[in-house]
Amino acid sequence: MSLPFKSPQTLHPSSFGDGFLWGTASSAYQDDVQIMKDIGFNACRLSISWSRILPRGKISGGVNEKGIKFYHDLIDELLSNGITPFVTLFHWDLPQALENEYMGFLSTQIVNDFHDYAKLCFSLYGSKVKNWITLNEAVMYCCCGYVDGIHAPGRGPASSSTPSGRGPASSLTPPNSSSTNSLAEGLEIFTGIRLPRCQATEPAGNGGSSENGDPGREPYIVARNLLLAHAAAVKLYKDNFQEIQKGQIGIVLVSNWFLPWDADSEEDEATVRRALDFMLGWFMEPLIRGDYPQNMIDYVDEDRLPSLKDPDCPYEVKGSYDFIGINYYTAQYVLNSPKPPGEKPSYKTDQQLKTTYYNKNNVPIGEKSGADWLYIYPKGIGELLKWMAENYGNDRDLVIYITENDASGGDMRTNYHHDHLLNLLNAMTNNIMKKNHVEVKGYFVWSLLDNYEWGDGYKTRFGLVYVDYKDGHLVRHWKKSATWFKKFFERG
Repeated sequence: MSLPFKSPQTLHPSSFGDGFLWGTASSAYQDDVQIMKDIGFNACRLSISWSRILPRGKISGGVNEKGIKFYHDLIDELLSNGITPFVTLFHWDLPQALENEYMGFLSTQIVNDFHDYAKLCFSLYGSKVKNWITLNEAVMYCCCGYVDGIHAPGRGPASSSTPSGRGPASSLTPPNSSSTNSLAEGLEIFTGIRLPRCQATEPAGNGGSSENGDPGREPYIVARNLLLAHAAAVKLYKDNFQEIQKGQIGIVLVSNWFLPWDADSEEDEATVRRALDFMLGWFMEPLIRGDYPQNMIDYVDEDRLPSLKDPDCPYEVKGSYDFIGINYYTAQYVLNSPKPPGEKPSYKTDQQLKTTYYNKNNVPIGEKSGADWLYIYPKGIGELLKWMAENYGNDRDLVIYITENDASGGDMRTNYHHDHLLNLLNAMTNNIMKKNHVEVKGYFVWSLLDNYEWGDGYKTRFGLVYVDYKDGHLVRHWKKSATWFKKFFERG
């Protein structure tokens, strides 16, 4: 069905303030940089592949000069076209050598190796790069790799090949497709929290699930080591590079927005906070206050939630950021769901909640996009920011960038962008944000090009620009959404 087209004429880039950054994400080069410029973006998120510059993961294993040169050339190309690079150090591609040696982020050894990798990057590129991101979506790395086991390193129970934790692509059934409207039979509800772009389509042995993990312990161990690695890189940058290079460093987190499944239920209302704590607060609370959210402390056994308050640790997680990146795609309903007696501990069951895209009255939270896990709820981006302002903004001034936002699909995408930007603008001018000293300084689209979407492979297309995979030349074609942004930027 063709949707009414919402013209960019109803929005002005200048409304977002002077110096606001408009970016996209890309792994491409040269011609694609020109496309960014032609559309009108003034910033670009890119990731450095750890093993591309350190093939064995460590400085002692030698560097790859060709890989180092590639990133120099890419960064130079961006800068020469007036595009500011935001560079991510880790987007889930751990060098296999470190996984083989000590099981990667399950070992505290990773902290020193990440520190050394970050030091190399700051030394090589810091004179050009003024915006560093340590980690992208740590919660995704923990849950897809160590709970469901559908991403590398594939540690998780075999039954998770169709995980119940995120509303898998092929199993969300609209209530009206059933012969009954009962909760048990007519409405499919999923245990745990929906994690964007983490789909159960990868076979075991290729990042797929296996029975060699412990989803009740390992994700929490990995999360702690991710936070310590992040803190190590931030301390290194602030102590040795920031004053000279005049840059900033932060981290990118991801969260859905959540609503109570039963609007009249106090239990479901309380569950909203628990869902946010287990998805966003797991990493945000340590950064803001130095410890996990109280909900996690209360709901996860003490011997399974490793402490962040080790007196022998030289890295302080609290306050280890200049900015926070937030990725927002979708929203879900949540309802309270106590853990069954005797249930094996898992990150999923620890939360004691269930999620769905349909509320108690079988009304969907929004229109379904081209991705089965993404239902469109533009209001959520503003609600999430205001919630963060109320819960995290009082401790210190908080700078936020929206580092990913988009939906796959056809004509609905331009409306998705219009409505999310409008809700973003409304949040930015809200008194809650102002009184809690929270400022949003940029918005990045995911992504410039159609790309490999993890478990979804190439079948899901998030690019503003269509890539023809079949012609052998990967020819690019602008989509309507690219043209929409160009017209938007031309309004000034």
